[in-house]
This record gives sequence, C-alpha cells and structure tokens, in this order.
Amino acid sequence: MTNIVSAIRTDNAGGFVFEGVPAATYDLSFKAQGFVRRSITVKASESVVVVPPIVLQISSYTPYIVPLSIEETREREARVHREGTLEVRENCMISLDAGSAVCPTRNNGAPPNAPAKPDDIRIERDNDRLYFVPTSGAAIGKGNSSLSGPYKCSSANYANSRIRIDDLPEGSPICLQTHEGRRAELWLWFKESVCAEGDIWVSFVTWNR
Repeated sequence: MTNIVSAIRTDNAGGFVFEGVPAATYDLSFKAQGFVRRSITVKASESVVVVPPIVLQISSYTPYIVPLSIEETREREARVHREGTLEVRENCMISLDAGSAVCPTRNNGAPPNAPAKPDDIRIERDNDRLYFVPTSGAAIGKGNSSLSGPYKCSSANYANSRIRIDDLPEGSPICLQTHEGRRAELWLWFKESVCAEGDIWVSFVTWNR
C-alpha cells in the first residue's frame, strides 16, 4: 500500500482539516517552534474523525533564556539586521544577509537555480548525513549552548569547513560570518536524520555590522 504524506498548517485556534482522506490508520505529527514534537495515531473512516486536544511541551532550549529589560530590548532590536524562522530541507541555499532560503521543488529534490543574492550556507547530504556547508566566502562554527543569548557565539571557531547537523541536539547554536561580513546565529528545530517534506526549521538572527 502506498504511504500517504501530507502537511497542513493550523488556524489561529489550532484547528485543521484534512479533506478526502481514504479510510486507513494514520500517524499525525505536530510541531511548533520552541516546542517538543508530538505524534499520535488515528483511525480514519468515512465519518469525521475528531482529534483530541494536543498539548505540546516547551522545548528545554530557548535562544534567549535571560529576560531583557526595555533598554536591553531596544538595544538588541537596533542591532538586528534580519531575524526569523525558515523551513528548509536538503539542497536548500540559505542567505542570512537576506533572511531567505531558496529550495528545490519537493517533487524532484534537484538543487535549485542560484538565487539572485549569494547564499551563505547550503544543506547537503553525504552518505546519509546532512551538513551545513558555508558558501560565497562565509565561515561557520559551533556555538556554546551553556552561554546565554548572543554570547553563545562569543567563543566560536569560524572556518569554511562543513558542519554535520543531523546528529546535533535540537536548538544547538550554530554561528556564522556571512559573505557580507555580518555575524549570524542559527538554531535547528524538528530535524530528522532523513530530510524530507521540509522537516528542518532554522531560527536565526543576523546582526548589523
């Protein structure tokens, strides 16, 4: 029997509907930034299947665990060049200066055409392992998760060598010097050893020069 894989975003109240689903048993996986992924199994028939309320636990890692004062918050906002979360997968090209990613289509997985603006890192597979590979003169290094906030990258050793990401704990800090000379910090969420259907979320902040 062919496996059916589909994804949907919930509405603001957490509701969602899959239409035209054949009668079968399905695994549902729920994920949200900053929370631990949870999966349940449901049996669908011709009638409506109501999924019970799903409660996600907060992840043990948050990028900024120290509360900031109003002054500190304003100072941080003035330093931020780009900030956000990108859903990516194998062969994606990520620009932290632009705060965007260019990814292949899901039906063929081929590397995309080069973006108009140079990328800083690419996600590549080698012998079933996934790597961040710095490009366009960018450099990359591992941060220190025991430090707080922007200090996680204060002791990083930057190099143009690739970093394996499929064996890193979720929320591990990765530090980057972009091709435009900015510093950036990244955190991985919901990654899996097999990269498919956009299963890696990259939260990032890029600082002004």
